[in-house]
Amino acid sequence: MWRACKNLLATNHILWRRHLRNDPLCPCCSELPESIEHTILLCDWVQPVWFGVAGIRINYKEQIRTLDEWLLTVLTDFRQGKEQQSYLGNVIAVTCWFLWKARCHHVFEKAELLPEKIVPKIQRFILEMEDANSLTRSKRNIVEVRIKEDKCQFPEEGWTKLNCDGAIDAKTFDAGIGVVVRNNAGALIGGKGLSL
Repeated sequence: MWRACKNLLATNHILWRRHLRNDPLCPCCSELPESIEHTILLCDWVQPVWFGVAGIRINYKEQIRTLDEWLLTVLTDFRQGKEQQSYLGNVIAVTCWFLWKARCHHVFEKAELLPEKIVPKIQRFILEMEDANSLTRSKRNIVEVRIKEDKCQFPEEGWTKLNCDGAIDAKTFDAGIGVVVRNNAGALIGGKGLSL
């Protein structure tokens, strides 16, 4: 969110202003310059996502100048208490992240932009985040979280894939991270684990 609010994501408009692209148009709609605000809030394909996830309708597109101003306005206008305001902030942040991720998949992997598939993914992620937060708040000693994992997709010929993960022990709060690198056939090239 910080990078998005500071205009530091590599949208076509930003790359065009730095003379790194020939045109600033959005790769999703090819109609308007791809600013961060356009990518996250204003492009036609993101409208059903915002409505499906948070019930947010972005009606006054011409009034949105920057992402951070929009975010501040939405959170200020939401008068349901601090906890609900925090929840809405989390929903917005997760939605922004998924929208940017979908945009990148569209640009780099030619994936279709399908709001009906993205909305359930966002909703599932938010539920998992809520579960994790409630477990942390209640400080339970035994934690069992089951997440349906997507099947691994290997990269194209000549590419390698780097997977990383992290974990925290609920009892001791010890943390660790791990990285695994595989080739296009799925064979292990290398890996590393680190306790934090």
